[in-house]
Amino acid sequence: MANREDDFVARVGRRLGALRAERGLKQQQVADRLEVALKNLQRIEGGRQNLTLRTIFRVTRALGVAPEAAVVEGALGEFLKVEPGAIKSASPLAPRPVPVFRIEAAAGFARDGQLAEVVGWAILPQAVDERHFICRVEGDSMQPDVPSGSWNLFKRTIELPTPGKVVLVELDQFEVGGRYVVKRLDRLERRKGVLKLVLSSRNADYAPLTLESSPTTLRVLAEHVAVIRQGR
Repeated sequence: MANREDDFVARVGRRLGALRAERGLKQQQVADRLEVALKNLQRIEGGRQNLTLRTIFRVTRALGVAPEAAVVEGALGEFLKVEPGAIKSASPLAPRPVPVFRIEAAAGFARDGQLAEVVGWAILPQAVDERHFICRVEGDSMQPDVPSGSWNLFKRTIELPTPGKVVLVELDQFEVGGRYVVKRLDRLERRKGVLKLVLSSRNADYAPLTLESSPTTLRVLAEHVAVIRQGR
């Protein structure tokens, strides 16, 4: 157990060092921001310092990234460019941070129930507003338009979208395997408190999907805007 704990501490330390280097910061600069001795930061990055959650929070704040970036590597880690508090303090002229949600929407059958939890923020070149967000799409039913494993930008809907759009649908109490699914909206009907959706796939191997329920258990959450990164 101790070896696994030591490996984890070392990995987080290396990750913090990599995040610092990516931002062009010297160790002394970060140590000054933290108001600690240089040797203490060197111990952290070298994996020789036992890390508390408070320490991780302070170091990532000094680096200008979300705390989760210290322990999440790969594609998601690359999105965690701005700590959540920045969305409140950003000036009107600054790029708007876009929330990254910890959900995997299925292009196929919906995945098991998941919590829509914000895990970080991204700065994108596209013009965005408060309705935009990012999540990952898994499955090949919407390929090649929406590749499996890709990170995608969505925009929350205010009204029910018109047919022809690729949409993110939240499912509840359906026997299709989970909560979120990405499909093309072919037909939409709403009458007597019942919402009916006919959804199709880009991949011809997948049959159309018809869902019918009350709007409280079947919701069109957002329209697909763009694929912003492929792969994990």
